[in-house]
Amino acid sequence: MLGKLIKHDFKAAARQFIPLFLFVILMTPLTRFSFWFSDFIQERMPEYSKYLEIIPNTVICSYVVTMIIFSMATVLILATHFYRSMVTREGYLTHTLPVTSMQLIGAKTFVSVIWTILAITIGVLSVLALLITMNGLTDFGKTIASSLKEFQIQSISEFILFFIELLMLMIASIAFSYGKIFFCISIGQLCKDHKLLASFGIYFGLNILQRFVTNFGMVFITLFLLDSFVSMKAEHILRYLVMPSLILMYGGMCAIFLAISNQMFKKHLNLQ
Repeated sequence: MLGKLIKHDFKAAARQFIPLFLFVILMTPLTRFSFWFSDFIQERMPEYSKYLEIIPNTVICSYVVTMIIFSMATVLILATHFYRSMVTREGYLTHTLPVTSMQLIGAKTFVSVIWTILAITIGVLSVLALLITMNGLTDFGKTIASSLKEFQIQSISEFILFFIELLMLMIASIAFSYGKIFFCISIGQLCKDHKLLASFGIYFGLNILQRFVTNFGMVFITLFLLDSFVSMKAEHILRYLVMPSLILMYGGMCAIFLAISNQMFKKHLNLQ
């Protein structure tokens, strides 16, 4: 049943994501062509550039706006889908399914992480396809190789381990972000009126608390623990201390958020 639930949530999100992805993919070559057209105007028709530049400039501005909306829409679509299916009238059907609250939340978290990774991948590939030329691609490869060398990555096995660690960090941070959003919705749904507004307020307050705790932690590390790491190289601190710590922190906080959300939906569900 859990597999069917994930499949259903994935298809429900796909109806909104696929048109969005296709639009970004369409805008990428169009914007790349506008770069070439702008250079062509400057070289071949400089006397008309003042008028013709409006066309490529409009396309480039449209691409920038598209990418901004794309980055915001990814989270908004998934958060809205969770809210509508869990705490609105759709929730009556959702919560009568033969699955536990934890399975519902876990499935939606998993689907959200997958769609977000897909969105990040398409966004990054779009920007790279737009900006990198053949010479630039070679320079980009050299930059990556140089960065890996700075991290003391000199073999395929070390690269694979480093890539896995980066992937785990990305997954943990994305899951944490959605866990926090779902937690805020699960608390906000306790209000009889203005559930969405209450969820926004809780999310805003939680972000302030998170920044305060993060700043306090940085000060604590600087004052009391920094001397312990002076002998370590910066790249070793990042690879063997910072990244694993962040993975554990994000994963642990996500688990806590999801566990609390489960209890809220299990024992304090309010669909009124």
